Amino acid sequence: MTREYTTKILEMLSYGNIAIDGLVKDLLNWMSEDDVREFVLNHHYLSTLVEFDEEEEDTAGIEFLTSFLGNPTENGGGLNWLGLSNNGNQISLYITDGNSLSEDDYIEFLDPSKSLNMPVDDWGIGFMLVKDVPKYLKRIS
Repeated sequence: MTREYTTKILEMLSYGNIAIDGLVKDLLNWMSEDDVREFVLNHHYLSTLVEFDEEEEDTAGIEFLTSFLGNPTENGGGLNWLGLSNNGNQISLYITDGNSLSEDDYIEFLDPSKSLNMPVDDWGIGFMLVKDVPKYLKRIS
């Protein structure tokens, strides 16, 4: 797949033919709120948009994933679950903070084969809502 329009817009930006401020506003207004939220999470803008309550811990997401995919492994201070996509490819789910995760939070996944047909970066990393995991992965436990 070629990225004809993306390439042209980037060229126009680099030559100063269009202003970045106007482009960003137009893109954000064009995108759905779900797309903007996914973009914010994928590019780690979330920390400047959301205030976190250090005392409140929600473990419903961890319990949900564990009941669906089995016990996680500890990985660099976080938790890691392994699952299978509906076509049998192995998918890794990861959270950096192993203490709090709700079913309405996003979880990082690794899908280098792009078998989930979800947006991922160049390394195959993307984000999905915890409660959407059953849509994309098979139950293990």
